[in-house]
Amino acid sequence: MVDTADKITALKKRAEKGSTSAQLTLAGIYESGVQVARDYGLAARWFLEAAKQGSARAQAAMGEKYLYGYGVDQDYDKAIYWLNKAAKQKNAEGLAMLGWCFQNGLGRKKDMSIAHEYYLLAADLGHAGACYNLGIMCASGTGTGQNDQEALHWFKKAAKKRHSKAQLQLGIIYEKGIGVRTDDMRAAEWYRKAALQDYAKAQYNLANMYARGRGVPKDSSEATEWYRKAAIQRYPKAQYSLGLSYLRGTGVRRNYSEAENWLRKAAEQGYHRA
Repeated sequence: MVDTADKITALKKRAEKGSTSAQLTLAGIYESGVQVARDYGLAARWFLEAAKQGSARAQAAMGEKYLYGYGVDQDYDKAIYWLNKAAKQKNAEGLAMLGWCFQNGLGRKKDMSIAHEYYLLAADLGHAGACYNLGIMCASGTGTGQNDQEALHWFKKAAKKRHSKAQLQLGIIYEKGIGVRTDDMRAAEWYRKAALQDYAKAQYNLANMYARGRGVPKDSSEATEWYRKAAIQRYPKAQYSLGLSYLRGTGVRRNYSEAENWLRKAAEQGYHRA
């Protein structure tokens, strides 16, 4: 059985001889920190070697590294250079990140229309984040015409790829009836999908559905559990609601000490109702 140290040594030998697959594997190992101590500098080093050899995945990774200063000094010009390299090879991540750069004015003048174009290209390649961003743009009319149906279309595409923020947006759309008929059952279903991915805002919204009996049977205990999951993640509205649950004994045994604890946590984050 080959141990981790021997595996790393073998990978380094292959990577140093120019093996792109070995370079990418090493970069991934150092970036994840699963088999060795996380080292963003070494991850960037091996991604760069692979990027120089034309790996679109590595080029997109280097674009991200320079964009945010992960393992390298932040440099927007270098970020755009590598993202363009990846984008020319129709790499979805590279295209999506270029869209993000134009959307936020990172290394390029802010231009929502160009951002929209890059997101379209990335979305056509199945990039969930790009689909979500297109949904946001269509919903708000940013970089394109406001269109609730188009927003719904893109949110659904992203949500089917388990994009939790898109799942949350679908829940909101069906709960509020934005461009569709109000449907509490669908809203609760989408909130649940996002909540099961530990998305605090979705957990809070699902808790509210249980508390009010909308789309699901009214269940104070279930509501309290979802409030708790979101509160543990420091979501202030959930901390406040959990505090009230303990204060009133709703779905949980009344406990003034716990009530004070959670209400204080919400107040410390500036939640005005706490």
